This record gives sequence, structure tokens and C-alpha cells, in this order.
Amino acid sequence: TVGNTIEDMYVPLDRVTVGKHSYGPLCVHSFGTVGERLIIGNYCSISLGVKFILGGNHSISTFSTFPFRHFFNNLECEALTKGPIIMEDDVWIGTNSIILSGIKLSKGTIVAAGSVVTKSTIPYTIVGGNPARVIKTRFDEQIITLLMGIDFGRIDEKRILNLLPKLYSPLNDEILSEIKNELLIS
Repeated sequence: TVGNTIEDMYVPLDRVTVGKHSYGPLCVHSFGTVGERLIIGNYCSISLGVKFILGGNHSISTFSTFPFRHFFNNLECEALTKGPIIMEDDVWIGTNSIILSGIKLSKGTIVAAGSVVTKSTIPYTIVGGNPARVIKTRFDEQIITLLMGIDFGRIDEKRILNLLPKLYSPLNDEILSEIKNELLIS
């Protein structure tokens, strides 16, 4: 599970979901807006200094971006969200990255340290920069297709221990096929 560090103690914990064996400190910025959510998949790695911004957007199509109703009329917070942040399985986010609302980090994505992710990613890509852009894919298309068929939520500790040597071998069709066959055994 994710470590017990939540830097922003005002985050309603019911807005955060964490999958199996994902780890790392959480710094989540919530503004109390309907639709704010952080969903973390299985076997994800979150480095130090990563910030998840669940909302806080301002309207850009009106007279001003300033929240007049909130400050002059004591009405609710006017911070907007672009939707939930969804991290699929096997995502690794590097140190000091920022993930904005409405983003889906697809399965197997790696976010380079210091990146600002403003757009959703495609599976098994490495993204980096400000704004984050695709640097490269991690594997060829055939291996990515096979990896997409693996349900990380069904991987248990016993199978991991049995597969440790293969999990640390450079990935190719043969190794992946052996891993996948072991994972599919009921």
C-alpha cells in the first residue's frame, strides 16, 4: 500500500483509491470540487515530491479568471476540475513531477522526474518535460499488446516469488510468454 504520508491533510480520503502493492508518499491537492478523485492502480511506484492536483482550475472564458463569487459573496469554492486522475497498473512517477486533473496515466507509463503531465498517456510510454511529451515507448508493439492482456490485480505474492528471476530478465517474447503463462494459472 502507499506509505502513510499524506502531506495535504485536508484531502478527503474518500477521494483517493489505491491498488495492491502500490507505494510512495502522497501529496494530493484537493479543492473540494465535485469530481475530484485520485485512482491509483496496482503495482505503481510514486517517488518523493510528486504532486497530484485534483482541481484548482479557473474559468478562462469569462471576464476574469478571479473567483469573484467566492471572495465577494462568500459562496462555495469556484475551483474547477478537469476530472479524476487515473493511474492504471504498473505506472512509475519520477521525483518532483506534477500530475494535473483529468489525466489518465495508462498502464506501464513512466513519468520522468520533474515532469508536468498535462495530457493523458498511451500504454508503456516514457514521458517527460514541461509539458510532458512522449520520449519513447518502452517495448515494441507486439510486446505491448501482450502486456496489455495481463491483469495486474490478479498477480499474487506467491506467483511473484516463483517468477522473480524472469521478472528481472530483459523482456522479450519468450520471457513474457513464460511470465504470462504462470500468471494465468488458476
